[in-house]
Amino acid sequence: MKTRTFSFVECLVLLLLVAAASTVAIPHWTSDGMLRNERGAVEVLREIAEAQDLFHTRNATFAMMEELTGFRTGREVELIPPAFPSGAPEYGVIERDGYLFSVYLAAKDGEGALRLVDPDEEHAKTFWVAYAWPRHYGITGRSLYAINAQGEVFTWENSVNPFSSREARPPANLLGARLGKDHPLAKPPGWVERLSWTRVP
Repeated sequence: MKTRTFSFVECLVLLLLVAAASTVAIPHWTSDGMLRNERGAVEVLREIAEAQDLFHTRNATFAMMEELTGFRTGREVELIPPAFPSGAPEYGVIERDGYLFSVYLAAKDGEGALRLVDPDEEHAKTFWVAYAWPRHYGITGRSLYAINAQGEVFTWENSVNPFSSREARPPANLLGARLGKDHPLAKPPGWVERLSWTRVP
């Protein structure tokens, strides 16, 4: 009985077909994954807003990310059930599905308080902002998202010098005037005001 083997040409054709299918499928799969991550990032920002509302109801002040995850920061506040029970934030940043998240309160020095820094308690009663940006730009996502204390979500293309990774995170004042009237961080450098943010419905 003669066993049939594949010829070199047949193997080459098969290899070319697999390569062609990969060039179509892999970008589509990556694009779908990024889209899913980006939708998830918006949902997490809305969860942060809900947690902030609950925290504010109990404490008459807004929370830092550590407090939203159930960790004490030295402030005299009543913690709420952890909104993100996945562990302590690393330098005020948590990660979910390829996106990184940070919450800023206004600090006493006029900058953004990201973590274990004394926030300006007067402003912490009224103002906060949270950002979501991709862990790996172009792989886990592209867009940058922000939510202000009014619960408005905005997105920015994030394509020029993109924010990506824990080290390259957005500054507290990146949302600029969209932070809200009289927000202590709403007077950023001029280049920030030129960013074209789009409201997310």
